[in-house]
Amino acid sequence: MQLLSDLVGHAAASGTPLDLHDLMFRFTLDSFGQIGFGVDPGCLRTADKVTFAAAFDSAQVVSGWREGRLC
Repeated sequence: MQLLSDLVGHAAASGTPLDLHDLMFRFTLDSFGQIGFGVDPGCLRTADKVTFAAAFDSAQVVSGWREGRLC
């Protein structure tokens, strides 16, 4: 939670725009990894595309498509 707060605070202080969708997605993956598996995937620690995050996002789209929902 502290890292998320720091990222938002830095962006606010510098006037840098944030992609909140991407930020919350990364925060969710980090939180779930820590709570569910005891592992920090480090999604918030990098600005680069995280392989696991991209794969998880693709799996969600495919799952939605298979159930007849378009994502």
